[in-house]
Amino acid sequence: MSKVHRHVLFSCLQADLSSFNSVDKKSPFVDWRSVAATQLLESVFKKFEDPNPKADAKAIETFLEINRSLENYKLVALTTWDEDVVTAVKAVIDDFLHPKGMPLVDSFQQLFMAGETGPGSSIVGRGGDFFTKMFSSELSTSDLSLYGSYRASLTGLYSWQIAERYRFAKLGGPKLVGSNRLSCVPKNVDISRTICTEPTLNMWYQLGLGNIIRERMGQFFGIDLATVADVNRRLAYLGSLDASGTDRSFSTIDLKSASDSISLGLVEALFPKWFSDLLKHLRSPFTRLPDGNTLALNMVSTMGNGFTFPLQTLLFSAVVSAVYTQMGIPLKRVDATQPSWSVFGDDIVVVRKAYDRVCHILSLFGFVVNADKSYSIGPFRESCGCDFFKGHMVRGVYLKRLSTPQDVYVAFNKLVRWSARNEIALCSSLQYLLKKARFNAVPFWESDDAGFKVPEWWPWKARTGKAHGTYVYKAWVPKSPRMKLTEDAILVPRGLRRRFYNPEGLLVSVSRGDWVDGTTPTSHGGWGTYVQVRRHALQWDVPPVSDVPSFRAGSGLRNWRTDLARELELQRAMEPVAGSVEGRRCEAVFWDLL
Repeated sequence: MSKVHRHVLFSCLQADLSSFNSVDKKSPFVDWRSVAATQLLESVFKKFEDPNPKADAKAIETFLEINRSLENYKLVALTTWDEDVVTAVKAVIDDFLHPKGMPLVDSFQQLFMAGETGPGSSIVGRGGDFFTKMFSSELSTSDLSLYGSYRASLTGLYSWQIAERYRFAKLGGPKLVGSNRLSCVPKNVDISRTICTEPTLNMWYQLGLGNIIRERMGQFFGIDLATVADVNRRLAYLGSLDASGTDRSFSTIDLKSASDSISLGLVEALFPKWFSDLLKHLRSPFTRLPDGNTLALNMVSTMGNGFTFPLQTLLFSAVVSAVYTQMGIPLKRVDATQPSWSVFGDDIVVVRKAYDRVCHILSLFGFVVNADKSYSIGPFRESCGCDFFKGHMVRGVYLKRLSTPQDVYVAFNKLVRWSARNEIALCSSLQYLLKKARFNAVPFWESDDAGFKVPEWWPWKARTGKAHGTYVYKAWVPKSPRMKLTEDAILVPRGLRRRFYNPEGLLVSVSRGDWVDGTTPTSHGGWGTYVQVRRHALQWDVPPVSDVPSFRAGSGLRNWRTDLARELELQRAMEPVAGSVEGRRCEAVFWDLL
């Protein structure tokens, strides 16, 4: 692979888009393709991961500023209407937290049963996987009573009880930590994102509470956090079609640093005391900054806390519900055929008529509406990773890295899809990327990092012929570092901390399905390396109809012929597949490249 120069690729994009002038995406008088071209140039390297100490410093400065602003926050209604809405918000939250008149959470046993470790690291944890965090590391907590509740919850769970006794004998009791740990992760080239690593037991119970709130969201509001982002996108699309901004049009609202902006004062003012006390009991009251100093937190939770996302979704849903009720706007469930609103974290979609009032109440609650990413009039809408202009998807492409062949494949495949979707040729850019990595042809329905996605007729496609009626190709696949279980030890990849053997803990972990063929991912450090795998596909341009993405050849998976037979049977049972929509759409791009 030859080095990809970012400035050269950007120059190629500028040349490809030279016929499109930079435009104002809020104007209804411009062509949608010009907006798409403008979006691409603005986005392509916006999230590129370059080491930038100033980005981290800016993120920490913003975090400290928000925390200071929340110190003396007090909810004060400015008008009679504000008082009515605040009262309505409290009523909605109270109804939400008391199904059938009973508290939503009645015991720590309930929280324990809903708990989980999460995929990230924890304070003093030796790794990120369930077994390592719970049975092969010291446990950490901000309050020793959480450990007491944890031990009490193990009653009746014999294997888990024995595993904890064994862990205790080897490593001792829980480590009492006074704070979580703040760090920075990439967000964009200008500013990083702050995230806090929580103590192990705090995170377990935080995620337990978050899961209970998630389930209740579906019952109460019709919000399924696993799928509601699609509802947001659909409403944003509809809003972009109504450029005149009528009251029935949909507006999108985005908030700045919403995860860090729920103040303790707001929680105490809006939530029942038992629930606000529970939040404060599970949170970390302090955070340790990268410079080693400890900071008292005036926010109820941070990004990294297990209940932050469900909690803010609940709060903003209650705001929308209260405003709609006060304004006499029909409040349909989010899972209705034609919903009238939707909330996913801090991505909020409301009807145009309620936009100003919802923004006002959010400001009253201490949140800052992001004017650059909130839209109420004009033909542009943005929500949950999708940008729409007059009904057209005009989202740009975000490239994070260009240092490996897989990064080049991802960049090429994303730009091909963008070119096909917006009917704008990017010949110079795509030709440049084609020369920067070893050519490896894969079908359109493979993952973006598997190789260059090309049509079946592409003359450069390295064909190895057909076998058993299938196409044969090679795909690059990520290989995650994995721990291996032996008879009396756990083998870890080089460079990772040793895990000690906890038999009953392994039994609990295996019963959860964490170990497959005696191995489990370390959940630490992301992907390791890429390996090239030989695969078979029934048709080059048509994706499989079953859950088998492709058929790996060789001794590594001996039953691939059985999988192939099952796929053939499924295809015969279904209507004839016309072909991959994405593949057909992208073919025109390759005619321009010939």
